[in-house]
Amino acid sequence: MIVFPNCKINLGLHVRAKRADGFHDIETVFYPVPLNDVLEFIPADGASSASGLSFQLTGIPVAGD
Repeated sequence: MIVFPNCKINLGLHVRAKRADGFHDIETVFYPVPLNDVLEFIPADGASSASGLSFQLTGIPVAGD
């Protein structure tokens, strides 16, 4: 399966409180930009993880953590 997620710029992010489910409430403003990423999901034969999933990154390297 191939999907094309939309890109956005995060103009602000305020992490509020931690919720009972372990996630956080946030306040944020996103600005959509006319670009897309490409994600392809392929069934992995013999994936090394216990969940049966693996991850492979390709494309142009982006500097940063």
